[in-house]
Amino acid sequence: CWMLVDATGLVATSGIVAYAICGMMAVTSAVIGAPLTTILIVFELTRNYDLTIAAMVAVVFSNLVSYRVYGRSLFDVQLARKGVDLSQGRDRARLSTQFVSDLLIEDFARCTLDEPAGNVARRVGSAAWSEVFVLDQNAHLAGVFDARDDTGETAAPVSSVMKPVTLVFDEATTLSDAMRQLEGFVGDVIPVVDTNSNRFVGAVTETAIIKAYLKATHDLRREENATA
Repeated sequence: CWMLVDATGLVATSGIVAYAICGMMAVTSAVIGAPLTTILIVFELTRNYDLTIAAMVAVVFSNLVSYRVYGRSLFDVQLARKGVDLSQGRDRARLSTQFVSDLLIEDFARCTLDEPAGNVARRVGSAAWSEVFVLDQNAHLAGVFDARDDTGETAAPVSSVMKPVTLVFDEATTLSDAMRQLEGFVGDVIPVVDTNSNRFVGAVTETAIIKAYLKATHDLRREENATA
């Protein structure tokens, strides 16, 4: 319709070429999430300030609408559906692809519900960890026993003196989630359970999580400053 109006010459228009370029730039900038790039492309190819300004107006309004309705770009939305949210920054996106299950240790202490607390305390007395994870007969995490609270003489079962676990990770917990949940945590190690069965699979130290976080951020900064 607008082509017919333009052809009659009754209404002053900028011509179909200007509208086509502005329309293409508006769509392209919203899809790829690069408004400045599309504006500069128009200026570099045309050297026309009036057309560049028109394209800039179209790009601005297109991105305002598309950001509110859809997202920053097609690629950001596709990554978000896979669990990578770039709106939080590249470092958060990198941490969301790394899991605490990759940092599990094997030399942690564990015991059953019916073991005497004194025996458990003596067994881990010289170990590196003072916290003992208490498991039931199905290998589910029942609680935690602090060997420092026992002198090694208690005959009562661990189940009567154990404490509830204050922080538990599962195999789907990312480094980003772990760093957020560690705020205010006091302890040696954090238990990790299976996502589906809730069975105890291992433990991870707070130190290992912090080291992995620092390494990830260092690698990211090294990528951003390749010459450094």
